Amino acid sequence: MKRVTLNALINIFTLAFFVTSATSGIILWLFLSFEDRPFQDYFRIYDEGAGPEHDFFGVPRRAWTDLHICSGLIFIMLVVSHDALHWRWYRNLPRILARRDRQQSVIEGLLSRSSPKPSGYSYSLQWRRGRHDCSEDC
Repeated sequence: MKRVTLNALINIFTLAFFVTSATSGIILWLFLSFEDRPFQDYFRIYDEGAGPEHDFFGVPRRAWTDLHICSGLIFIMLVVSHDALHWRWYRNLPRILARRDRQQSVIEGLLSRSSPKPSGYSYSLQWRRGRHDCSEDC
């Protein structure tokens, strides 16, 4: 399997398990918690016979808890595998950020001067270091 295809599959499954874990966590927190349930009186979507603390859409609290824990663990494993696929990018991140800082400082140097200057990467680096050889009033 190609690396790009594997990465796409991992990303899709990561999103799916994140949504599953987040949804079950919100249901457990808002509707099935043992403490005060902020929305359980407003949304009567639990089974009247089982009581609000045991049931939500016909699914018992224990099943929601198991779903939440399992989907969270699978989500963590998928994130770790995603990071393993992108390890070279993480390894090169300091170099990438240093390059961006250098390019950003050149752009800021060009934008900070009010008079028009000739364009060029080497010229702007020399200008910032004070070694310009411009015969005009730069």
